[in-house]
Amino acid sequence: MHAPLGPKEGRTIEVTKKLDDMTPPQEDRLVLAIFKEDRMIVNPIVKEFEVKEYVTQEALPKEQSFLKIRKGIKVASNNPAYKGIIKIETIPVKSLLLTTSPRAETLKENGKHYLVWQFELNNDKTMTVYTTENYRPIVVITVLAVVAVILYFLFRSPIVVRKGIANVGMSEGGLSEAKVVVRVKNRSAKQIANIEVMDNVPHIAHVEKELSIGSMQPHAVLQHPKKGVMIKWTVESLEPGDERVLSYKMKSRLAILGEFNLPAATARTKVGNKVIISNSNRTSVGG
Repeated sequence: MHAPLGPKEGRTIEVTKKLDDMTPPQEDRLVLAIFKEDRMIVNPIVKEFEVKEYVTQEALPKEQSFLKIRKGIKVASNNPAYKGIIKIETIPVKSLLLTTSPRAETLKENGKHYLVWQFELNNDKTMTVYTTENYRPIVVITVLAVVAVILYFLFRSPIVVRKGIANVGMSEGGLSEAKVVVRVKNRSAKQIANIEVMDNVPHIAHVEKELSIGSMQPHAVLQHPKKGVMIKWTVESLEPGDERVLSYKMKSRLAILGEFNLPAATARTKVGNKVIISNSNRTSVGG
């Protein structure tokens, strides 16, 4: 740097030297010498200084696509051996939709949740971490759930059959008799006609007709070589929302000890050219 001086002239000269941003932490000296025609005319001026360690954390621009958001944080330091952590506050629900690169750990501190990275800087003294919020799976799951519900209501059976036990009688420490109740309901918006309902009782018991108010009695009770006693009803029609109560009394030939399982009842009808079959729940008594 050249600075001419006239006779008896004085001048203040400010010298600025910019260090590289990535200059490692160190203690150093600044030496200032003044020359005239290649000859030093003033003893060198020495100033000691220190380059301190620093760390910066910069949020990168968001990258957005359809239902997906990618965020990045870049950490830089002038210390190539720097080790530390990056900590970002989050909420547990969001963790289900969040992926991290590199993979982050989770931390709960003072009632708050954080994503935490333990890191060491790479060769260029920087490190970048990314979080990706992906909402596509929620949309896919929601669409599939809606489709499933629609398909369920389109293809579900219009007839609901439920089976239960009432009026259980005990004899000699075991089951001797019980009333079996089968309920058949039309849950569709249209009338259903000619519904055939069938139930069966294992060979260990037989069936007696029982008259009760509000119930429809079986029109046929048949012996089946494998299934035992077959009970049949024919429901001429059911209006939308209507229910028929079908019942019979079951009596065992011997006292039944322990649990006695009964198979499901079945309702069968024809709607247009389609045969509809609905099964009830299985039920048990005793035990």
